[in-house]
Amino acid sequence: MYKESEENRTIADLLQQDPDQHTGTFFTCAASISEIVERHGWYYKACTGCRKKLVPRGPTLTCLSHGDIAEPRHLYCVIATIADETGSALADGAMTLILQTKCVNMVVQNGYTDPYAIPECLHSVTGQMKVFQLELARLKMNYIL
Repeated sequence: MYKESEENRTIADLLQQDPDQHTGTFFTCAASISEIVERHGWYYKACTGCRKKLVPRGPTLTCLSHGDIAEPRHLYCVIATIADETGSALADGAMTLILQTKCVNMVVQNGYTDPYAIPECLHSVTGQMKVFQLELARLKMNYIL
């Protein structure tokens, strides 16, 4: 979802900003994904009510807030390093737009069921220049072009 942004910034400039001074402010940044951080996995099974990660309890998946969940949501949780000619930073989010497919399709239809085995299509987006929308205060990233 695109939000009204301040002017385009470099990563070096964004890294010098104080997030507390920019709560709710979005910046655009032309950068490429230089690395998919693999140690955190790429998706998780989430509660349909609150997006929290579900916990296995016997044969069921349980949300600590909502109890047993029969049909979980599959959500991306990719952490990537984005870079431009001035520097690099960690960012998350926006994978549905970048890959042009929902996480549930990757897991259920395409069979990528291991959250720690990164599918090749995630690696294939590295090096491609994109325009990202970044919110410093919450470390939230949206892909906009």
